[in-house]
Amino acid sequence: MPPWMAGAGRTIECWLEAERDQLVLWLPVMLGGGIALWFALPDAAAWRSAILGLVAIGLACVATGRGGRAARVLALGMAAAALGLGLIWFRAETVAAPVLGGPMIASFSAKVEVIEPLVARRLMRLTLLPVGEGRTPRGTPSPCRTGSASIWPSGMRRGAWDGRDRPAARAAYAAAPAGGTRCL
Repeated sequence: MPPWMAGAGRTIECWLEAERDQLVLWLPVMLGGGIALWFALPDAAAWRSAILGLVAIGLACVATGRGGRAARVLALGMAAAALGLGLIWFRAETVAAPVLGGPMIASFSAKVEVIEPLVARRLMRLTLLPVGEGRTPRGTPSPCRTGSASIWPSGMRRGAWDGRDRPAARAAYAAAPAGGTRCL
């Protein structure tokens, strides 16, 4: 090893020794870096490659570290970044809502969960929870959000469902915010 590189290594080790109490504060930063990496990379193959690369770099640091603090700091940082990327990937998979390929026509009975007036668009958005036999037609999400103009009965309110009222709507299903599904 050239003398200038050995001198730089000693300088880094001395600095890390002096800052050893603050090094733990970098763990949430590296965890957040892994989460940011999930947003920056395009798909699952890239996420998988990034996790493997981060783990490989961490293991290489441990293997070649010669007992110094720098190798351990880098190894823990890479592990925290890989953990952050893995955690957000897991979270995204667990809250993923079913996605329909396009508009569909379906008939089902539902209980009104939420009524949202959309005054500017002259619409009313309902969140419906399917009830009764068969619940939802095959391939439709539950619960569902639908937007409608003036086809809902005048007595429509939260919790409404008596088994007879079957308002009709042309609905196009799409992913809803916060892990739900909606039909527009």
